[in-house]
Amino acid sequence: MRKLATAIILATSGIIATSAMAAPHDNHDRSPQKVVHQDKKQNWRPGQAVPKQYNSARYKVDHRDHKRLHKPGPGQHWIKANGHYVLINDHNHKIIKVIN
Repeated sequence: MRKLATAIILATSGIIATSAMAAPHDNHDRSPQKVVHQDKKQNWRPGQAVPKQYNSARYKVDHRDHKRLHKPGPGQHWIKANGHYVLINDHNHKIIKVIN
């Protein structure tokens, strides 16, 4: 009986040891890579046309919420893009004024 128990224990320990050696490598030597997204910077200048992506309502800014912005004239509105406040003509989408 003792020989049978010893044989069973040795057989199962051999199976467990081989499965542990066959485990996949877990890449402890590799650190996660950092992904940095860099947005294309805009050089806003009066007279330039504003890209269509900035014509949505999410970029519009109310001048009353910001001290540096004056009331836009008729057919004009303020947007905030890339940290700049830009006054835009509604008809031709040209930049009138830029405040950093």
